[in-house]
Amino acid sequence: MPQEYENLKSLLEEAHSFPGPYTFKIIGPNTPIWQEAAEKTARALLKEMEVERKISAGGAYVSLSLTARMNDASAVMDVYAALRRLDNVKMLV
Repeated sequence: MPQEYENLKSLLEEAHSFPGPYTFKIIGPNTPIWQEAAEKTARALLKEMEVERKISAGGAYVSLSLTARMNDASAVMDVYAALRRLDNVKMLV
């Protein structure tokens, strides 16, 4: 694994207790196609998750909070990698 991946994984392990709930936040265009793609991508790795949507004040963007029980930091990193590949992601935290 690249050193950057290992560094981020270590930071995640220090900051979070596994297994347990983890929330991914992803912001992108407020379109049904983008929301569907984001949820489908996440569901491929997270069989059970809660989804909370928040539309921006201007209505152009949507924030999706995806909460799931994660077993370890590697699984979290896998989800981030998959979500990062989506088109038009404005922010991922």
